[in-house]
Amino acid sequence: MDDITLSYILTSPCKNVKILQLVAKELFQLASENSKLIHFSIGERAKLASLILLDGTIVPLKQIVKWLSIYFNALLQFKEHITIRTAKAKSAFRRMSRLANSERGLSPTAFRQLYLAYITSMSDYALLIWWQG
Repeated sequence: MDDITLSYILTSPCKNVKILQLVAKELFQLASENSKLIHFSIGERAKLASLILLDGTIVPLKQIVKWLSIYFNALLQFKEHITIRTAKAKSAFRRMSRLANSERGLSPTAFRQLYLAYITSMSDYALLIWWQG
């Protein structure tokens, strides 16, 4: 969690508290909608509890979490990340291959340039994190 500071300036402390309570309620609503919980561990996964926010909202435990377009699982194996990114690259390649018509499509040079710029960058995203070779 990140640190959050709420500040509001009014002449009346009672009005200040009411406004801050409304803003805090909205923040808890956003937190319950956008929070993701995953426990990272090495080896076997133990039975882990969910997170309960201060307002009683329960944030369930996730098996896979997407952060900065990188898919993490609890064991940090990146199998899901590789599978998802490869599927996206294959789908993009199929769409791109429609441009390679031999009669009026892209030239081989332009197709190669598009492939290197689009497909390889999509499939190799976050390569330095998970590549062990």
